[in-house]
Amino acid sequence: MAIVGVGALSFVPAMLARLGGENFVLIDGDIIEAHNMNHQIYTVHHIGKPKVEALKEIILSINPQANVIALSSFVTLENLEEIWEKYLSTARVIVDGIDPVTPLGGILISLELARKAKENEIVFLYPLDIGHGAILLTQLDELSLKGEEPLEILLNLMQKAQQFINFPQDYEEIIMKTLKEEIHYPQTILSAISASILVTTCILNLVQGKSLPKLLYLDLANLCFIHK
Repeated sequence: MAIVGVGALSFVPAMLARLGGENFVLIDGDIIEAHNMNHQIYTVHHIGKPKVEALKEIILSINPQANVIALSSFVTLENLEEIWEKYLSTARVIVDGIDPVTPLGGILISLELARKAKENEIVFLYPLDIGHGAILLTQLDELSLKGEEPLEILLNLMQKAQQFINFPQDYEEIIMKTLKEEIHYPQTILSAISASILVTTCILNLVQGKSLPKLLYLDLANLCFIHK
């Protein structure tokens, strides 16, 4: 499996390694910082290291026989094609952990990855942490999301998901204020674990030959699980 963005989803490869997973492609250009401690797998001993290198160490400490490719680079709209050909085109599953709203392209990159995955019959999993829970979409490319900028597209995605999930009424205001740094809305360990459980469970279902639902939602804090 390949995972693009190994922040909150850094638990996924570790979970899969404990379940017998052996082949991993890790892609992320970020460096571990102290504020990552509350919702990512890393420890204070990893601060200052590239996330992919630290996660590779963790995987190999669980399964020394694992084959781990670590690319310390951000995926952008400019380098997407090159990274796809070298690292993603042969994957059976791609997990997207890219922050949806970033100057590098965010969800615009995710949509392009989803399109290319579908063209190449590769399973594409798109989890998002929400509050103390997480949502996972398995058919991001089929949502017909509207908007030209990442924030517009993200809000449209949330509006569509709200048909199934009861988000807080002021979720749009929370997103806007967080992006403007008017409020601090931290990611939590519960949301990261929720997203990681959903991804790992989907991959286990694929191994067992089972089909995947279009949408999964897990909120550990409120003991809520939804699938559509």
